[in-house]
Amino acid sequence: MDGFSANAASTIALSIATQSQTTASQITSAIGNPSPSPNVAPSTTPAKLAFLSTRLQQLSQHAHQLGEALLDAKAVAGSLQAGLSEVLPEADADVGRLAESVGKVKGEDVEGGRIDEGSVDGWVEVMAAVSRVVIFATQILTIDNEAEQERRMDHEEAKELFTAPGLVRKRVSLGELVKSA
Repeated sequence: MDGFSANAASTIALSIATQSQTTASQITSAIGNPSPSPNVAPSTTPAKLAFLSTRLQQLSQHAHQLGEALLDAKAVAGSLQAGLSEVLPEADADVGRLAESVGKVKGEDVEGGRIDEGSVDGWVEVMAAVSRVVIFATQILTIDNEAEQERRMDHEEAKELFTAPGLVRKRVSLGELVKSA
């Protein structure tokens, strides 16, 4: 496939890994040890944010592995190149948008019930869908034979994996984490 560079794809994967880890740490800092105000009903927000942080940490680990696998790959099937060329830049943009939103979250937002839990749930779903693609792509790259990679990519489940992040992105709310006043 013209235009695909394993080095460039690796750079994007490593960017996703770094941004995901940094964003997970920011979430953990924002959650802190929340002590909800007596005037606000207890919420599941800290647990949902902690789960999002966990998803980001997992994505970071898997994206790092993919970045390394791309550099070490003896072959990268054309269909895998096409899938990664679409998924990785979108995932990098998603993690960037999430990082920007997380940067606006303060402890008082968590404690004061100003976190949009629907948006948190949406981000969790997208990060999980991206992680599944990254894990699968890493596994495919362990195969040194391009024809065998193509054969594995030709399964309906593989095709669904690569389209899932886009479908989830369209279905869920990926808005700001802090509700507007």
